[in-house]
Amino acid sequence: MNFNQPELLRLLELLGTSNKLMKKAPSRCSKEYFEFNENLFFKLSVEFAKKAIEQAPFTKQDPVTCFDTSTARTCKLLHVKEGELRVSREIGKLKKGYHYTDGKSPRPSAIWYDIEATCQEIHEVSWDKFSQPGFDIEANTRERVSKAFAKARKGAKK
Repeated sequence: MNFNQPELLRLLELLGTSNKLMKKAPSRCSKEYFEFNENLFFKLSVEFAKKAIEQAPFTKQDPVTCFDTSTARTCKLLHVKEGELRVSREIGKLKKGYHYTDGKSPRPSAIWYDIEATCQEIHEVSWDKFSQPGFDIEANTRERVSKAFAKARKGAKK
């Protein structure tokens, strides 16, 4: 037999109810019947899990924001100046709580960055790609500037 996920879920619910009833009145049920129910419950559970995985396969999830990089270290890693980060924060390009957070501890004046999100916002590439040896920052910058100018020319009136 081939069951879909809702049918398997309903069978598991019915079997669970049956197991509860058998435990309340064990004298009416034979040991073989009880073992059969346990085996059936196990097999249905495995089948249900397989169907659930088929319907929603695992995908790479967004990284958890981790504000563990100081301003100085972020500048060094991303090859930007502190002023650029400050201006990006002030104009709203970097969003508080997503790209950075102001430190409550250890220092209240410190600003901590999520290197993944900040790199994506500033350089428009992932941190994994940016941190690979041989990544050309200047070529990436030229490409971003040419895209910006092409977009501006496309939207300009003639």
